[in-house]
Amino acid sequence: MSSYHVILAGEQHDKRDSLRAKRLLVTGLREQCGVHRLILEVGVGAGIVLDRYLQTGDDAYLQFYLDQIAGTSGCTQDYCEYAQALAAYNIKLDKEDRLHADGVDVDHQPVLWAAGLLLLAEEVGQVDLSSPDDAETEGVVRNLEDIRDGRIIDPKQIKDIYDQIEQLAQEDASCMQSLFGDELLLGRRVIESMGQAFHFYNDLNGDTTTEYRDQVMYENLCALIERYPEERFFGQLGGAHTMCAAFEGQEVDGSSLAMRLGAQGSPVRDAVCSIFYAYAGASSLDEVSQAMIDGELLAPWRGNETAFDLAAKGSPFMASTCLVREPERADAVTTDFFQKLFLLDSALTTPL
Repeated sequence: MSSYHVILAGEQHDKRDSLRAKRLLVTGLREQCGVHRLILEVGVGAGIVLDRYLQTGDDAYLQFYLDQIAGTSGCTQDYCEYAQALAAYNIKLDKEDRLHADGVDVDHQPVLWAAGLLLLAEEVGQVDLSSPDDAETEGVVRNLEDIRDGRIIDPKQIKDIYDQIEQLAQEDASCMQSLFGDELLLGRRVIESMGQAFHFYNDLNGDTTTEYRDQVMYENLCALIERYPEERFFGQLGGAHTMCAAFEGQEVDGSSLAMRLGAQGSPVRDAVCSIFYAYAGASSLDEVSQAMIDGELLAPWRGNETAFDLAAKGSPFMASTCLVREPERADAVTTDFFQKLFLLDSALTTPL
């Protein structure tokens, strides 16, 4: 794995073993390959909240995050235990050797977006957020606090506040410089993440394909690669984002995050690894996995958690055998789509 700059794993969000595998990969990749940056399928602002938890282990940040995503597939007992174990692991490390989390998606929850901006300003430390020096800065801070604390929940009011802050960022207003200082570029990315969410939900009606979000994730990840050129990245995302080639019936319109990363012009072209998670019970793959790959080829290993290095020297999956159903190219082989495969148990997570 040491030859890859970006390593992606494609999960089903509601499977218990997704988080078990993620924990093993995160710790193993840090210890064996020096991977320190975690790509999260959350908004840029939400990622700042989760990174603060990862650096401190303060469960108040985790609970705050879980409160905002209540009712989603991510709000589970299994995720809570995973996050707590990872934070406990991380805070024992020397600061220069710790894991860091980066959200790359649109910010689906305005509360987390506002919280992320305020945490960033607090971290920069140029402004006393309890009593800013000028009215413009104070207005921005108080509006963000009202969103974060639930005093403003009306979508139109939130959109108006976003528009005002985005305009200040476009004008390079002094209050933006004061709040975000040397992190102004990141501050702008967080602000833009809310605008992207409004576009996704209001203009695209929460489009069920992932194309727009994949483009956002690609742009945000490229910004991270530019900022941390010596770092390597691991991200465990929904499987639709991590397939490296197109197949019939997929929801990504031939433009997943992994495909974009592997395309001409990508800063990490030819340095991306995709891991496919297949889930099985004792007798067959689960319905989603079976729809994507030919489970009969994996029959001898069902019931046993197994890792396959499909790109190993001499592997038939590089030369002739294609696990993926209905590839767009007749000559496609498995490693065109993913280079590793983990066969995991199909048990479901437990909602909180």
